[in-house]
Amino acid sequence: MRNNFGVKIWVVVLSLVGSISSLAEDSDLQSSIPFFSEPSLTPKWLGEDQGGAEGFHRIADFELIDQNGHLVGRESLRGKLYLANFFFTTCPGICSTMTGNLKRVQAAFKGNEEIKILSHSVTPDYDSVSLLKEYEAKHGISGDIWHLLTGEKESIYSLARDSYFADDAGSPIENVGESFLHTEKVFLIDRLGRIRGVYNGVMTVDMKRIIDDVKTLLEEH
Repeated sequence: MRNNFGVKIWVVVLSLVGSISSLAEDSDLQSSIPFFSEPSLTPKWLGEDQGGAEGFHRIADFELIDQNGHLVGRESLRGKLYLANFFFTTCPGICSTMTGNLKRVQAAFKGNEEIKILSHSVTPDYDSVSLLKEYEAKHGISGDIWHLLTGEKESIYSLARDSYFADDAGSPIENVGESFLHTEKVFLIDRLGRIRGVYNGVMTVDMKRIIDDVKTLLEEH
């Protein structure tokens, strides 16, 4: 009797474990936030023959310098969600609009150390650390959450094209010295370096989408 009772207990325990695992998998499959893994930026969800979460594209390792002269890269962003866009300090039009819009996101997550914003300069030879610092002051950017990045042009353009799929022109990387990258896209990157959202940075309505999606990912984790 005792042995049979012990066996029954283990069967119940194993059944509960299986049920919990199944629920976890179902929760992943029902996530409202997709993944983006190739240049067409077509959204895909878990369960679409990607080999699970490990099958999705990730941002390559990088190391750039921000407006405070600090190194910023995948390692310093480990465990954080972040938004990424591309701009230049002398841009008279859409860059200022994107910056103004992203300030809404900055305000929404003020004091939240899990969220960062990365703005990569597409004219890094001109946009020095001191100029980025001036841009920060001019536009009311908080260096605690928002990093304005400069570095080697080839590194930034390679990151934009190969990791973020940001370059609409798609010009060969061999011509990076003569090329110019201009995009309105803003990307949401999860804690594991995967693209989870693509937005139009000049559209105010997309800032609400960003804020909602960030909150969703925070809850999922």
